Amino acid sequence: MENLTLKNMGKKYLANLYKAGYNVVPTIDDINDINILPSAEEYIKKPYVAYDGFDMQIIKREEIENIKLSDEILQPKLNFKSEVQLYFVNDTFQYALEYSPSKWPDYSTPYEIIPNQKYIEQAKSIINLNSASCSFNRIDFLKLNNDEMTSLE
Repeated sequence: MENLTLKNMGKKYLANLYKAGYNVVPTIDDINDINILPSAEEYIKKPYVAYDGFDMQIIKREEIENIKLSDEILQPKLNFKSEVQLYFVNDTFQYALEYSPSKWPDYSTPYEIIPNQKYIEQAKSIINLNSASCSFNRIDFLKLNNDEMTSLE
């Protein structure tokens, strides 16, 4: 697998991880890569440095050919049940919280869950891309309608 880094990239790293085969929300940062995204009725365009949905735009499928990406990412709009956050100290799993429905636009009361080992290992694979020798990490997932999870950020 190519050498990936997460440092100073904003959300651009999601496009790099997706292209490298990681289980992350399908993401591109070059409109010429539109064919690698799953087809969707709507797409979400976000600045690299966006957070909590600020400055995101919803783009209809028929408008895709007219958009440009400049320091932005594009993702298909996914239907999902909830958001799940896994917390680690270094790469040691501590706990996980699930927000159902999602935490956007208003935070619901989270509840603690125990994720399966597959998702713990998936989160660790992303944490291991971080070059920090000591860290507190939160890896966010979307729990899709089929109960599978995909990394959000």
